[in-house]
Order: sequence, then C-alpha cells, then structure tokens
Amino acid sequence: ESGSSRLQGWYSPNHANVRTGWTFGIAIRVVVTYASTDYVVWTGRLRTIDPIPGQYGPQRVRCVAHDCMGDLAESEVNVAIQIDKTEVECLQAIVAALPTASQPVATDYDTALELFPYALDNLSTGVLALTGVIDVIDSCQGRAFPRADGTFTYINRHTWSTAVSDFSFTETMLDREDGIEVPSDLSSAWNDVSATAHPKTVSGTIVLCGITGAVYVAPGETVVIFLDYTDPNNRDRLIGGKTFTTPLVEDTDYDARANADGSGSDLSANLSVSISPFAATAKFTVTNNGATGAYLVTGAGTPLLQLRGIGLYDNAPDTRRSTSTQPYGSRKLPAIDLRYQADGAFAGDVAAFVRSRYENMADQADALRFDPQRSAALMVEALTVEIGDCKTVSETMTGLAAVDVLVQGIEMEVTKGDYLRVRYVTAPATPFRFWQWGIVGSSEWGERTVYAF
Repeated sequence: ESGSSRLQGWYSPNHANVRTGWTFGIAIRVVVTYASTDYVVWTGRLRTIDPIPGQYGPQRVRCVAHDCMGDLAESEVNVAIQIDKTEVECLQAIVAALPTASQPVATDYDTALELFPYALDNLSTGVLALTGVIDVIDSCQGRAFPRADGTFTYINRHTWSTAVSDFSFTETMLDREDGIEVPSDLSSAWNDVSATAHPKTVSGTIVLCGITGAVYVAPGETVVIFLDYTDPNNRDRLIGGKTFTTPLVEDTDYDARANADGSGSDLSANLSVSISPFAATAKFTVTNNGATGAYLVTGAGTPLLQLRGIGLYDNAPDTRRSTSTQPYGSRKLPAIDLRYQADGAFAGDVAAFVRSRYENMADQADALRFDPQRSAALMVEALTVEIGDCKTVSETMTGLAAVDVLVQGIEMEVTKGDYLRVRYVTAPATPFRFWQWGIVGSSEWGERTVYAF
C-alpha cells in the first residue's frame, strides 16, 4: 500500500482490488538481473495463490507455479494409435492433444532415432499425458525436459550421450562442506540390469469395448460415454486397438428400446450415434432425436453399444539382462520397461548401457552445490545452465577426477540481500564415446569408443 498503484488485496484473486489479469494459469517467469543483463531462469504457469490473512500482518501472498511438465502431469489426453511412428511423432501427438491452456509455449524436437510399430496403446481413460511421455522417452532412451524459457524439449540418446562439457567445477568452486554429494551407500550402484521390450500380438476383428448395463437417453438428450478397450476373454485386461469398424452399424453395434428389459418399441432409428476411437479408449456420442426416452438394449434386453476393431495384445514381453562381477556383490535394478519398443536386441543394448553407467560408483556424483557470488564465471554459469547440460567435476577427497555429469535438476534459493544459492542434481554421463560415423570425437576407434545402439 506504498502507492496508489498498489492497494491492499492487489494479489488476492477474490479481492475487489485484485490486479487486472492476476489469476490462476497466467504465465510466470523468474528473471535474474546480473551485470545489467536479464536472465530468464524459469518459466511456467501460476497454480497456487495463497494470501496470508491479517491486515496488519506481512501482507504477502504465497504462490506456486509449475512448468510444462506440471501441465503434462495434470492433463488427460485422448490420442490416436500411433502405427509405425517415430518417438518425435508420438511426442507431438501427445502435446497436440493437450488442452489449449496446457500447451507449452514452444517445442524443440531432436532428430528421431526409433520407429515404433505400435505406440500410445496404453493411454486409456484416466491416464495422464505425462505417462505417455515417460513411456515414449523410456522406449527410445532419449530425454524430455523444459528449458528455462518454457520450451518443451526432446533430445535423442545420441545427442545426450555425446554431450560435451561446457563448464568444469573444481573443489575451490564448490561449497566447502556440502559442495558435492556422491553415493555413500550402494543405493546408486547397479551391476545387474534388465530391460523389457514389448512386441505386440495383433488379433482379428473383435469387440473392443461395449456397455455392460442399460443406458437411458432421454428425449432430446445427448449422452457421452468413454469406454476402454479390453480383451473379450478377460474384460479386466486392458488392450490397445486399431482398424476400427466405423461408422457404427444400427442393430449390430447399437440398439434401443422403450424399456430397459427390451420390451416396447424399437427406437434405434431415433438415435444419432457417433464414435471417436482413440488408441485405447473410444468416445461414444449418442443423441436421442425422438420424443420417447430410449434404453440402449436389444429386444432381448441385452445392453448394446459397442466398437469393433483389431486388438493389440502385449502377450510376449522380451526381457534381456546384463550383469557384471563387482566387489560389492550383486545389485539388481528393477527392469527398465520399454513399453513401445518391439526389438529385444534393443532391450539388451539398453541393459548393457545402463549397467556400464551405474556399476562403478567412482564415477558418480548425485549433486553439486555452489555459491555463484564467488565469481562472474560462476554467476553466468548458474544463470545460463539448462537441464541436460554436461559438466565436469573434480574433487580431491571424493576421488572424482574430471568426471562428466549431466544436469538433471536445478535448484535455486534466493536469501536475504538477494543472495543466490544454487544446487545441481546430476547423473552420470556416458562412460564412453559412441562411435558415430564422421563425427570428430566420436568416430575415432579406441579403447573408450564403442558401437552405438
């Protein structure tokens, strides 16, 4: 209340003095100014507005915002089955299906490496968009993350595994006591790794889904029904679907009677029935254009509103395993699920690669913490870092010597006096160079250069 432009309640969404445009869902940016230059360090949308009550209190409002990954974690999507599509096309399909208000501000997709025979066939009713993104990323071993400006970004496994470090941390740059976190037990060590591919079994034409009880549609009413695809021999088992029989056929795919037991007039001709089949769910829209209420049943009283098509079954998961002998014994990682990957050999490559990254704790760092006020170089590093960047770290007491790590998370805290504290959550970079034809640094065959997958 220091001036006429700022009144009590300016940031309280239900107050008469609320600032114009201040509401849930608006775009939020975190900007840090250093050496007269503005750096955008985070972009998202406002999700929580919690004014602290009390006219004579601190007069502050607690706010929480989340980025595009938060939108993916909150949004259900209905998408078409993806047949012979790349990981990029699958991600694009998921993002395109998001509600308009949940769309990322921009997207950036790396070159696709995979072609999935069938994908997104597990996105049934209630499954969130983030589940589909995770399954796509796992199946191709790429990375998806938000950049500081809010761009939803995908990089393929060749890009992240051949990333070159752009900054080197020495122990004099890190906080004295908690500047580096390395594995202190075996929870981050894995020398027994399995990965599972899922080649799909394709059925003939079956009834993918249908109502199990009489549905009433009042005169002039429109009823919308979502049904998941299931195995006709076990309706508790969810499946995917393709090659749907559309439009729906009267008396075969739907029927209607005046009474729930099937008696009374045949009213199916009064119905307008449309179907929107997705990868694992179908949306039925039924409108009763007649003057009499109708039950969706046959003359025998059997409920009838169904979709026929070809089913996709996960009948033969292919699990491959990679192990090594280590002084600490055997440490088994839960199987990596490559849900859309049909190639068992790919699963074997994934298992071997992950094992090589995590079997040796000597080359691991879980987190880096530093004070960017200590130098201009550290400050610029903190304000320009992005998830996915590669950094090099050396520290005497932990024994890390020029070890490359990947930034998986960025934590910033501003304390009194506009003092910035920064922590990177990190993961091991690839322990060797992939051999990629014609790329300097990756095509020279040597002890630390191996074939890529």
